[in-house]
Amino acid sequence: MEFEGYIFDLDGTLLESGDVWREIDEEFLGSRGLTLTEGYIKAVASLRLSDAADFTVKEYALKEKAEDIARLWVSMAEKKYAEEVTLKPFAKEFLYKLKSEGKKLGIATTAHKNLYVPAMKRNGIYGLFDTIIDADTVNAGKDSPLIFLKSAQALGKKPSECAVFEDTLQGLRSAASCGFFTVAIMDKFNSGSFAEIEKTADMTAVDFEIFLK
Repeated sequence: MEFEGYIFDLDGTLLESGDVWREIDEEFLGSRGLTLTEGYIKAVASLRLSDAADFTVKEYALKEKAEDIARLWVSMAEKKYAEEVTLKPFAKEFLYKLKSEGKKLGIATTAHKNLYVPAMKRNGIYGLFDTIIDADTVNAGKDSPLIFLKSAQALGKKPSECAVFEDTLQGLRSAASCGFFTVAIMDKFNSGSFAEIEKTADMTAVDFEIFLK
């Protein structure tokens, strides 16, 4: 698998952050007497935080403002990202391998800087990337391919020259629609979409060890 550009999602792909967001969802909904469902988790997985908050307000007919909910979620997550979130197995080794080979590396994430930057710095990968396209850069979630196209453009590469590593079905579909080679990173939080993910992605992997062999 040889490409000139490698574009990575963060949450659920490079970062083991699924438990953090499930805990936040459970705490947030539970405090309002509401139940977290797998359908809800799947629906918000590829959305920007602001869009996920909008969806939550409509889905549960909440009287709260979406922007207030988004701010609350960020405040709940900041400490966990700064102190607890780790990398997927062999992610760091793979990134350093690609960097040593002169490959262009990018991040395409719907997360905000104040969450992912501390986690990336603490785990020793922040300085490896040539570009980071995030929720503050692109006004779109991963139901649109825009974030991937902007990443490739920033790397100076065509989609056909890049591999995209993603864990969400919607993200994989969007990247595939533009001609990117897609690699699905599988874990317990996308298990409900495994069958569709396997049909969509060019390649699947449980972690990054396979790319070191």
